[in-house]
Amino acid sequence: MNWPAFPRYPDPLRKWNRLAPERTALVDRASMVRLSYQDLDISVDRWVTDLAAHAAKSGDGLALMSGNLQAAVALFLVCGRRGSWP
Repeated sequence: MNWPAFPRYPDPLRKWNRLAPERTALVDRASMVRLSYQDLDISVDRWVTDLAAHAAKSGDGLALMSGNLQAAVALFLVCGRRGSWP
C-alpha cells in the first residue's frame, strides 16, 4: 500500500488560511474575540518573527504559563511552524 506523502512539518493553519481565510478559527471567550484563520495566521507569523529576533532557534523548547487564551493556541502553532517543541 502506498501512503500519501505528508510534508515534514505540516501546517494546518496555513492550509485553512488558504481555503477559508475569513472563517472563524478561534473564539477567545475571556476577551470575547473571534479570530479568523487569516488573523490567527498573522498572529503566529508575528510570534515567529519576535522569537527569531530574540535568538530562539528551531529545535528549542518553549514554555508558556497562561490560561486558556488565544496566545496559548498561537504559541502552540508557532512551535509547529518553527520546528520547536512546546
